[in-house]
Amino acid sequence: MNGKRRQVVVFIDWDETITSHDTLSLIAPPDDKHEGVPFAEYGKAYVEDLKQHEKAWQYQESASRTGDEISIPRKGCNLGKGWEEQWAYQGSLDTVELASQKRIEEGGLFRNADPKELERRAIDKVQCRKGWSGNPYPRRIRTGDWGSWLLDRPLSTPLGHQEQGKPDWQYHIISVGWSARFITAALKKVNNNQFMPTSICANEIEIDQCTGLGTGKLTKSYDAQKLAERSFRPGEGGIRTGQHKVREMRRILETCTSDPDPITIYVGDSTTDLGSLLEAHIGLIIGQSTSLYNTINKAGLEKFKIACSDGKIRDVVATQIAENHQPCLIKVNDWEDVGEVMEIISELITKSHKRSLQE
Repeated sequence: MNGKRRQVVVFIDWDETITSHDTLSLIAPPDDKHEGVPFAEYGKAYVEDLKQHEKAWQYQESASRTGDEISIPRKGCNLGKGWEEQWAYQGSLDTVELASQKRIEEGGLFRNADPKELERRAIDKVQCRKGWSGNPYPRRIRTGDWGSWLLDRPLSTPLGHQEQGKPDWQYHIISVGWSARFITAALKKVNNNQFMPTSICANEIEIDQCTGLGTGKLTKSYDAQKLAERSFRPGEGGIRTGQHKVREMRRILETCTSDPDPITIYVGDSTTDLGSLLEAHIGLIIGQSTSLYNTINKAGLEKFKIACSDGKIRDVVATQIAENHQPCLIKVNDWEDVGEVMEIISELITKSHKRSLQE
């Protein structure tokens, strides 16, 4: 390494990864303050669309299946037919997502929505998983909770300003949710306006510049060209499926890092996160996601799982940092466990740097 800084880029899902609950219903205005049908009706329609799509997919010949829009993670590892089919299926879900967005836009759910009210709901009602912020756990993390630990790292420091040999940390949120504005407002509250992410890649409710209220449109339904036409930047829309989350990971690594081979970590909880978990050097699966574990097993990926409590965790992490030849999926219960893995990574990088200086 010869004194060069080593970057660690952490990608984090939002709903039920940082938060302790799904926040989708909090983004939508209350039923007495929006046009059209009650919010719950959109959820019912989405579930029905998903059932019909799954049924059609089961009976479709493998050769005729489409949906592999983004190149498959870990393509060189040859993870097997099960993962290839799961990746194609995740891409195919874009049709379900687009139909849902069209229904929401035509129904007027966000027409004349007040962004200030949205931010107020985020501040008042979002709660985070154990260990994200405000709760000291000195038994596991020396400096306290995840937020305190992160504040103790050189976070996204300008080139040439970080302490020699210590890794430079970035963290980015990637979400298929409806509003980066909502996520930002919630994080400012729970993080006490500290350790904010380097970037938030999420969709947005389009706001009329004259009225300051929602147009009824969502950037979730936009492609790259339409985002540009409407003055949105990459990462501010078009994030609908697990494939799109991998696309955003790759875009960030190309544009936001100076290290040609940074260590990447992804923290997520759902099947939509699986591609990103596999793409990273280290994938941290947080919580008890039955559907995600069932998908991992069905795709033939169970051999890459390890529990955070496993006595071999340090050796596994060291191998991933040095070689990264295959996926590594680590099960963690909460952000207390995440901080423990991060501490191991930080120590290993620092030791590796010191050895390189001595050679």
